Amino acid sequence: MKRSIFESILSLLLGVSWGFLIIGVYLTFSIFSTYSIALGVSASFIFIFVALFLILILEMMDLQMKKFKEMQEQTRLLNEIHEAIPNNRSTVLS
Repeated sequence: MKRSIFESILSLLLGVSWGFLIIGVYLTFSIFSTYSIALGVSASFIFIFVALFLILILEMMDLQMKKFKEMQEQTRLLNEIHEAIPNNRSTVLS
């Protein structure tokens, strides 16, 4: 299946985001743990929640794009079925 440029960029951004999360948590903990361990852990958790929220947004964009493509495919198939049925009527029988 051929991927669009948007999907490729989105996939790249997701990979970079996970790398940013891992490196960012390590750096956040390293910097803030010099003051106290509790501050390092707290700052790391805050960083994790913010980064995971951004990753969630990217995942939702990917999910919506897949959903849109699937709906386009289903619409195309339904139109083919509709055209293939002989004597199709547009009115609803009561």
